[in-house]
Amino acid sequence: MDLPLPRGVQTEEVITCSQVSESIEPGIGRYMSFKQRCIKVIAWLNFGLAFAGVIKFFPIAYLLVVSHWAPVDQSAYEWSLDLISDTHLIILVWGCVLAINKALSGHLIVRPWRPLNT
Repeated sequence: MDLPLPRGVQTEEVITCSQVSESIEPGIGRYMSFKQRCIKVIAWLNFGLAFAGVIKFFPIAYLLVVSHWAPVDQSAYEWSLDLISDTHLIILVWGCVLAINKALSGHLIVRPWRPLNT
């Protein structure tokens, strides 16, 4: 099995570590610093908070769809309304963490799976 050679390297030459590291894209194969790792963890936790904020609307949507075919239990309806009643606080916390993460990293990280171009 032939592996691709880094740019500018002939088959007869000995490949040095610097030639290999120059051929690797920036950020790939390198270790993240502690600060970068913390920023990435905060970004993932903030994404989880946003995802949970969206998931909170599933019960009320389900009840609204089911209510077309059968009457909905009043307690289930009140529970689903109570579940989404604090959404404004989740948006506030999400925005604050997003601003803090932007101050730490210099990037607005809404989708943490995307690589940072530093």
